[in-house]
Amino acid sequence: MVSSMNRNNILAFIAVVVVMVYLASAAMSGGGLKVLGKTIGSAYAGRPEVRPPFPRESYSIEAVDGGVRVSLSEGIGSEYEGQYLSVYAYDDVGGHVVRFKRVVSGEMFISDGEDASFIVLFNGDKVSEIVKPDVGYRFNPVLLEAMDASRNFGLERCLLGKQGETICPVFALELVKDEGEYGRVKPVIDRNKCIEDGVCTVVCPTRLLYRED
Repeated sequence: MVSSMNRNNILAFIAVVVVMVYLASAAMSGGGLKVLGKTIGSAYAGRPEVRPPFPRESYSIEAVDGGVRVSLSEGIGSEYEGQYLSVYAYDDVGGHVVRFKRVVSGEMFISDGEDASFIVLFNGDKVSEIVKPDVGYRFNPVLLEAMDASRNFGLERCLLGKQGETICPVFALELVKDEGEYGRVKPVIDRNKCIEDGVCTVVCPTRLLYRED
């Protein structure tokens, strides 16, 4: 008798094969598949890439009365007006603590009473777990302590939803910590698996993943 685990693995494999066959057929027909109003799996597909981190000079983070203000450059502020970005800081045990905030008039304001949104845990440089902190775990003290202690902190695009990882038909994406880029969390693409169908770039809400035309 096939075990429950093996049965699930077989079903998952079949699902991946079905998706790959469909995308290949769509690519050959030129019609493609519509996701969120965009065409994927067609002649419009392309090589996915990961955008570089926000340059340090493109934003500032400062403590002000009642909280922390993040001021964005004109370019970033214009691109993300009304959308969410992630402010992050590392705690004293290596956790990647984040607070998601909406960009309003080129700024983000985190009040002193706001809890952290999530804490990212790692196994080496790979994201192993994303946990919700306890109620009352304030974000700003972690951020200000990281700034004082010269630990990694900053602004990043990844909102930890793993949409790209989840929708990728060949499991070519993985979230990691990049120590060379201020410790931001970003996806890495396994080029040996990637079929360049454009799916991940369609679902990424902050355009961290984009399609190279």
